[in-house]
Amino acid sequence: MVGCDNQNITVKGYLYDISNYGFYPPLDDLDFAYSIYAYYSPMNISKLNENNLDFYITPNPSANTIAITFNTEFCNNFNLQIFDISGRIVLQKKDIIPEQCRFNLDISELKAGLYFVNIQSLNATNVKKLIVY
Repeated sequence: MVGCDNQNITVKGYLYDISNYGFYPPLDDLDFAYSIYAYYSPMNISKLNENNLDFYITPNPSANTIAITFNTEFCNNFNLQIFDISGRIVLQKKDIIPEQCRFNLDISELKAGLYFVNIQSLNATNVKKLIVY
């Protein structure tokens, strides 16, 4: 069972405090979809849900290059992290400046599998799935 409120996350019957960058459990204790939010994010889950940084990954699935396209509201500098299914950062780029709200990224070095793309802008963040074949 997974649930959250403004200060806590409940996973598999355990309650974890996520306020004030509090205690983060080991990744083994969390379902992988929530591990990125609770373990790696500098803000709590409730704040992630309030922000609406929207981006699109095309093509998805992909094997070589992806395009990340933003809505115009968040078309400014951003940081990018790609996590594998175990929560490890496999690719990281900082201070990216998209041209015309679009950024192309070479992913040919990634092995086939499921990944999570975390985009952080000045006041917003979002995570989307990426499938590499």
